Amino acid sequence: MEEKFEWSNTFDNIKNIHDAAYRCIEKAITLEENEKPIEALDKYKEGIDLIDQALNIRVSYPNEPDSTWHKACDLIHKLKQTRAEVLTRINCLKSKHDLPPESLPHKENNQNAEVLSVTYRDLAVALRDVTVRDFRNSDVSIIYTNNEAKLYYISSDGTVLSTSDYQELKIFGIEGDVPNIFLQVGNWVYPLVPGVSPCYKTEYNGFIFPDIHSHVEGNTLRLLIRLTCCF
Repeated sequence: MEEKFEWSNTFDNIKNIHDAAYRCIEKAITLEENEKPIEALDKYKEGIDLIDQALNIRVSYPNEPDSTWHKACDLIHKLKQTRAEVLTRINCLKSKHDLPPESLPHKENNQNAEVLSVTYRDLAVALRDVTVRDFRNSDVSIIYTNNEAKLYYISSDGTVLSTSDYQELKIFGIEGDVPNIFLQVGNWVYPLVPGVSPCYKTEYNGFIFPDIHSHVEGNTLRLLIRLTCCF
């Protein structure tokens, strides 16, 4: 009974901070739309601080997980995705208005964050377990191609680490493989597994993926294509 009460309080805390973070980010978007970049940046950073508070709440797996446990996992997953997009928006906003660089909040690399990242860790393991073959020699079915795709490698604090030249993007299937749908840009290959492979579409025609090959938690890849691609 005591454990159930403790988890209920923890869930309420996560939910309340989650809601506060999204209210803050919505205000930031409104300020940005009203051409108030300085105020928008402050609100975005306030939203990041709230997200980090939620991600750093100590959580332990309950003996009898109920629907609130699964909902909390969904909230945490959503917060991680939103954090990556907000940091990208901050960089774009600062670049657009030629604002001086400032230090952005970093996620604490502590035991609490490690506990909360178990869902993402499981996803990364599931993706790494997929054997990537030499697709040039495989019998593949091309679903979509685009010759103007660019990758941005982004650190957990929103810094762009490197960018690629425009390359060919391919979405293709391989009969008999599980998973059997893949996204490829240059040498980067990402399996598209329904319900497993995280992918977040931004409001500016970009796609954000976790960098499953990075040893640094929170690093992401941003895919930008010149023509609209829906998948």
